[in-house]
Amino acid sequence: MAVFGNIGSFNEKVELFQDFTNRCDTFLAANRIYEELQVGLFLVVVGADAFKLVKNLCHPTMANLKTYAQLKALTEHDTLKCSLCLRKDCLEPHPLPPIHSLNNPLEEVLSFKLLGLTICHDLSWESHISNLASKASRRLGILHRAKSFLDPLELLTTYKACVRSLMEYCSSLGAGAPASHLSRFHAVETKAFRIIGISCNEAESLGLSLSHRRLVGGLSVFYHLLSSLAPLCSLSAICPHHISTGCSRSANNPLLVKLPKSRGGGGGGGGGG
Repeated sequence: MAVFGNIGSFNEKVELFQDFTNRCDTFLAANRIYEELQVGLFLVVVGADAFKLVKNLCHPTMANLKTYAQLKALTEHDTLKCSLCLRKDCLEPHPLPPIHSLNNPLEEVLSFKLLGLTICHDLSWESHISNLASKASRRLGILHRAKSFLDPLELLTTYKACVRSLMEYCSSLGAGAPASHLSRFHAVETKAFRIIGISCNEAESLGLSLSHRRLVGGLSVFYHLLSSLAPLCSLSAICPHHISTGCSRSANNPLLVKLPKSRGGGGGGGGGG
């Protein structure tokens, strides 16, 4: 049993690892600790950070299967010391070198606004959506004050002009944002519909909801990109069995596709663009 001295955990701030191993040698010799117990004692007192690094240096062999002399050999040429310093440098953030424009240093910021669009350093739309939702929520006061003087149709027009237009600014860019971010728009939209006097289901059926308009807007952007970039021959290769043969009044549209008729037989089949 060890009775002389106390080693303590290794602390790279106050000593070199070589000095720590020298203290371990003295402690083991003074207490006459057998060789088969030396590795276990060393791994116990070396400290959590140094233990992880020793374990990685020993991989794929387990550290406790090596001898005390082999573990000490890992510290040759200050290997473990360099590893500890590297690990410390990785944990501490380093400032980026300044960027200059016309000999003037540019300020580093986490977000900035460009033509009303909030761009963040992590390319997230959360700040942009939050800013627009907050502004739109404050504009609901217009609907509250005008409710006594306008009928529902006029309130709906006011909502489209003053509130919805704000939430749809750059909507094509942020349409793919997570639902948790877009739900802030939905909360404002629900309050607006409550003031106007229509339910969310009724607004959805009339195509007034923001989610429906985002889908339509996405399809519209996709259609314009496809019509401007893809030639007709490539479209025929993509969907050769669905290109319209010109049996409708929109036959002059080369991108017209036929939709299969409903099996219920309750409505027309038709084509769409």
